[in-house]
Formats: sequence, structure tokens, C-alpha cells
Amino acid sequence: MNNNLSVHPNQSSYALWTWLIALLLAIILLWMLFSGRGPTGACCGASAAVVPAEAIPAVPITPSGNFSFNANCTQFNNTGDATAYAWVANADAIKTSLCGGEGLNAAGDGKNVVLTGVVDSEATKTKVGEDAKAHFGDSVTIDNQITVKAAEPVAVAVPPAAKLYFATAKTNQPADSATQLAPIVE
Repeated sequence: MNNNLSVHPNQSSYALWTWLIALLLAIILLWMLFSGRGPTGACCGASAAVVPAEAIPAVPITPSGNFSFNANCTQFNNTGDATAYAWVANADAIKTSLCGGEGLNAAGDGKNVVLTGVVDSEATKTKVGEDAKAHFGDSVTIDNQITVKAAEPVAVAVPPAAKLYFATAKTNQPADSATQLAPIVE
């Protein structure tokens, strides 16, 4: 009885090449991970933005007192020390951007702003949010809670059903059936 297993002559060479390819791929993956070229660096076409040191803003001035404000289309009211917030001087532009809907209101403090009210479309909601971001700047968090009115449903007129009785040649059709039905057989 022969207990020797049949081994193909090139099987050991195949195993060697398999391990070499696996080792090469592992080295490439480690290089990608440590050099920032892996999935966290630029996944799905998104690139990491590099901000030059000159573009980093200086530390903002901390206000000495509590500050809050409330604005709508016609008025802008604030309480506290507003000297640390440059956007307060542009209150007219803030009021103008809040005139595009029903009861649009912006309220908040120097770090957070909540937008409320009702507008006619999603585009108007987005525009008011973008205007607020432009007025208040990147250091202020905008919470856009504006709701969009539901579109009124359009009534669809359903034409009356035409009844055809083929066995008896009797028809019960509406008066305008000639414009709705096309001849099947000529």
C-alpha cells in the first residue's frame, strides 16, 4: 500500500508566489495607511482640504456679557454686549433675508442661531439658510428649523367610464366619447 500523497510538482512554487503576492499587498496597504492615502484620506472622490496657516482666523473676542438677539422681517432686537459680533452692524440685511415667508424669525446668541417660520418651497428654505450663514459667518452654528408648506393637492377630474356591451351591440357612452375612444378595427 502506498501512503504517499500525490503532490503536483509546481504546487510548492504556487504556494511561494501566493505568499509573495499577499506580502506585497500587505506592504502596499500599510504604506497607504501610514501615508494618508487610505480610505480616511480621500474616500469616494472627496479630498481633504488643506488650509494654509494664513487662512486660519484669529481667536474671536470673548464677549463680556450675555448676548442674545431676536430678528424678523421688521425688527432686530438684541440684549447684552454686541461689540464682539461684527454681524450685528449688518442687521438690516438680516431683516431683509427674513422677509421671504410667513413668520420667519432668527433667534440666538453669538454662537448659535435658530431659524423658524414657514416658507412656500424647499428652495426658499435653503436660500434663507444660506443667507443666514453668509450674514453670521462660519463661527455661528445655524439650525434651520423652517418648515415648508405642503403643496395643495390638485384635483384630478376622472372621466366617466364607458360601458360597452359587445354581445348585444348596446353601448352606454358619454356624449364626448368620440374624442376619448379610438376605433380599434376599421
